[in-house]
Amino acid sequence: MVRRERGDTLIEVIFATAVLALIIVISLTIMNSGTAQAQRAVEGTFVRQELDSQADLLRFARDSYINHDAGADVLWNVILGQRVSTVLNFDAISSASPNCTPPGGQKAFYLETSSGKVVVKSDFTTPETYARAGKGVWIEATPTTPGASYVDFYLYACWNSPAGANKSTSGTIVRLYAPAE
Repeated sequence: MVRRERGDTLIEVIFATAVLALIIVISLTIMNSGTAQAQRAVEGTFVRQELDSQADLLRFARDSYINHDAGADVLWNVILGQRVSTVLNFDAISSASPNCTPPGGQKAFYLETSSGKVVVKSDFTTPETYARAGKGVWIEATPTTPGASYVDFYLYACWNSPAGANKSTSGTIVRLYAPAE
């Protein structure tokens, strides 16, 4: 009795290899997409924390001014001196600032702590990864409104997206009430 063993044909082997290759490519695409989404989420969280930090420094400067702390009136007046004629539209951040720096001519600034003091800075560079103060994050103060006891500060963030050519952007508005000048 001779047993006839039969193997796979060449076509069956090629078809199985093609199906396996397709499954591998789809799996890698899904993993890369998931990684990019996770990276965007992490960067968005870091940027939101940076914007919150800038908002907290603005509130600190205003509170120090109201409490008549030493040197606070100078800091608050420097901040108010940075008012712009018109603020940038949030939808236009990436097109108006292709390098993720404030558009030219704007009195943009950011706040930083140095030797225990808050200082106003306006030297900007392009962000390497996610946006940080001076590297993709900036503040613009609204024009003076006669008789208003508040100032609106527009906080912008712009940075290169981890996947794709589009810029990632974020922003918020902080309204601070203070005694009239």
